[in-house]
Amino acid sequence: MKVLIIGGSGFIGSHIVDKFLNEKWEVTVFDRQREIFRPEIENVRFEEGDIKNKELLESIVARRFDVIIYSLSTTTPKTSNDNPEFDISSNLIPTVNLLDICTRHKTGKIIYLSSGGSIYGDSDTDTHNENDLVFPICSYAITKLAAEKYLYMYEKLHGVNYTVLRVSNPYGPRQNPISKQGVISVFLHKILTEQQIEIWGDGSVIRDYIYVTDVAAACFRAAVSTKNGICNIGSNTGISLKELVSILGEATNRKPEVRWLPERGVDVPKIILDCQNAETTLNWKPVVPFRSGLKNTINWLNEFSLMSTQAVD
Repeated sequence: MKVLIIGGSGFIGSHIVDKFLNEKWEVTVFDRQREIFRPEIENVRFEEGDIKNKELLESIVARRFDVIIYSLSTTTPKTSNDNPEFDISSNLIPTVNLLDICTRHKTGKIIYLSSGGSIYGDSDTDTHNENDLVFPICSYAITKLAAEKYLYMYEKLHGVNYTVLRVSNPYGPRQNPISKQGVISVFLHKILTEQQIEIWGDGSVIRDYIYVTDVAAACFRAAVSTKNGICNIGSNTGISLKELVSILGEATNRKPEVRWLPERGVDVPKIILDCQNAETTLNWKPVVPFRSGLKNTINWLNEFSLMSTQAVD
C-alpha cells in the first residue's frame, strides 16, 4: 500500500510517517524541507517543493497513491487573522487544486487534518461533536472549514473518497518548542530553561490536549477504514491554562514564572471534543495518558536542549 503524506516533515506529519512505516506501507513525503529534529529516515521517498506548485504536485500524485494525507498549514489561528488573504492563497487554494488533481488520477482516499481546536468557535456547549454548528473566529479555522466543504462537494460530484480528522491540541516529541504554536512544548521549554511563560487572559481558557502518536494512529485507522466522514480527534478532557501550568511545574519539579497579558479575541474560552464518532467510525480512541505523554515530551525537550547547547559550543 502506498501513502503520500503532504506536510510529512512537520510535527504531526513526522509521527504519521512513523506509524505508516511501522505498518509496512510505502511512504512518500511532500514538503518544503526535510525534518529538522532528526536525521533522514530510511525507506521514505522525499519530494521537496511548495504545495502551490501545481505541476510538481500533479507529477507526484500521478503515481497513484492508495491514500493521501494532508497534514500541512502555513498559518496558525493568530497569524491567519493578521493576513487572511495569505491564509486563503497558501492553504485553501492548494487544497482545492489537490482535489482536482486527485480526481483526475483517481487517488484511493484523502485524509484531511482539520482543526478541532478552533473550528467550533465560541459557544456555550461543554463538549463539541461533529454535528454542532460551527462559529470560527479566525481565518485559520474558516479555511479549514471551507476545505471540509470542498471535500464534501468533490465526493458528491466526483466520488472522491475522504475522511476529515478534526484534531484538538496535539503535543509530544518533535514539536518545535520555540515556535508560536504548541502551548505544551513552548511552556515546557521555557520552564526547563528558566524563561518566563506568557499567558493571555486570566488562565481560564480550557483546551483538549492529545498526544501526537494518538493522532498518527487515527490517521492510520482512517486510511484502512471503509467508512468516511468527519471525526473529532481529542482526549475528551479539558484542562485550563492555569491547571496546565501547575501540572507542568509538578512534572518538571520547577516553579513556572508567568507573565499575564491582556485577553486576546482569537482565543475561544472552552473547547473539549466529544470523540465518540471516531470510536464508532474508525475504531479509534486515545490511549496515551496525559502525564505519560508529558514525560515523553520532557525527555525529548531535554535532549533538544542538549543538542542545542552542543550546536552552540
